Amino acid sequence: MQASAIGDGSAFVPRPSRRRSGKSDEIVQAVIDICRNKGFSHITIKDIAKQVGMTRSLFYHYFPDKEALAQAMVDKSADQVLVRMEEWNRKRTPGDVKGALETVVQVARSVIAENSPLRQQMIHSGNGELYTQFVDQASEAIADYFCRTAVQDFARHHQDHLPIDHVREMLIVLISGSITLLRVQPDTSDEAIICMAAQTLHLEPYL
Repeated sequence: MQASAIGDGSAFVPRPSRRRSGKSDEIVQAVIDICRNKGFSHITIKDIAKQVGMTRSLFYHYFPDKEALAQAMVDKSADQVLVRMEEWNRKRTPGDVKGALETVVQVARSVIAENSPLRQQMIHSGNGELYTQFVDQASEAIADYFCRTAVQDFARHHQDHLPIDHVREMLIVLISGSITLLRVQPDTSDEAIICMAAQTLHLEPYL
């Protein structure tokens, strides 16, 4: 994927519904911390209120129910992944296709890393559905970011010729598939995933 500077449209800005106050963000982070050792379905509003030092009634001022809180957790975690994408976008080298593919691998690894907000270990503590929702949302968000940046650059530098159809959908498959592969086979090398990504996207001639 060709990579040159993109205009302001590439900057990641959380949707208005995702903008949280300091206290609500503190609640979300507290629940993420609790979820590391306890399934989300087993967490009570009382647990959450105690963790952040507030009453249950005050909790409901920030979130109407646990479902809204769960979505906020997924949003926060996906937003943190996109911050990494922005860092890559600022530093990327024009024409560095391999560098773009390496980023896919790095981001995929970050999703399952020990310090990931919704890391894969949460599956074993009763948070599998939440983790799956995070992976799905993050995969779509990353694909959309690539479409606004590197994909547009590639098309512009190659006379609007893209080597594949259904680019966004293919990227979602590639990203979510890479995350699954690394979760199941964490010893898979970066080189192997980059090779598979290049084959999937028909980018071998541009490496």
